[in-house]
Amino acid sequence: MDFEKTTKIFLWEKENHGNLREALIVPTSRVFALVGPEGGFSEEEAFQAQGAGFRPVRLGPRILRAETAGIVIVGLLQFLLGDLHGEENFPCHLLPAIL
Repeated sequence: MDFEKTTKIFLWEKENHGNLREALIVPTSRVFALVGPEGGFSEEEAFQAQGAGFRPVRLGPRILRAETAGIVIVGLLQFLLGDLHGEENFPCHLLPAIL
């Protein structure tokens, strides 16, 4: 799989600036989303993810449970990319990764 042409994000409750809509500004054919464990990513894990090209995004002020965050991110991506309302902005393969 060619990850160079993939939008890479990771859900991090400590992120203060990045949001999902901003992360999707550049059209892409794939989105790879990392969802952390219960308790969230550590500072070191977040640093490593950023070093691997992942952009931190926050989904809002509420902390989601690890088992529901993957489902939520896929639903949000489908909505934002047009999959749920029949207006495909661009084809997108959703690749959630739950750690």
